[in-house]
Amino acid sequence: LEEPPGVSLDGLDWRISVADIDTSGPFSLFPGMTRHLLVLTGRVRFSGQHIEAEFGMDNGPITFPGDVAITATPITTSVRVLNVMARTGRFGGTVQQSSSCELRPVNHLTIFVALKPLMITVEEKSYPLASEDGLIFTGPTIAQCGPDLVLVNIFDVSQACR
Repeated sequence: LEEPPGVSLDGLDWRISVADIDTSGPFSLFPGMTRHLLVLTGRVRFSGQHIEAEFGMDNGPITFPGDVAITATPITTSVRVLNVMARTGRFGGTVQQSSSCELRPVNHLTIFVALKPLMITVEEKSYPLASEDGLIFTGPTIAQCGPDLVLVNIFDVSQACR
């Protein structure tokens, strides 16, 4: 999922994707973007400028500039990560795991990502989600949700403090 869809990296405002890390190697560089990674399954070692650490789902997200060289080395046989990138200085992003929530964002694009099958209720309407399904809302949203959910917010930094 990206905005605007189908443009080159230079014109990209933000992108959300899921990727598998099967072998050791460098991450692609994305100058001008801020990256947020959350390990969904497995464990991986990230090495690079200002980082040398092992990450799993229990560590929460890692955030770094897209022009910093990072190498990923899978520790387990299966590693899957949620990757959120936002244009630095124009758009901001947050990635957070939820054990339960009542979310009320304003002027945000909110994506709920299920880690396992679950039901989410948004403004009194229920939505069943399969594992790794996403549900997208724009503008003010009130949601009741339970465990095993990742909340991704993308926001225009010029409107974030209004």
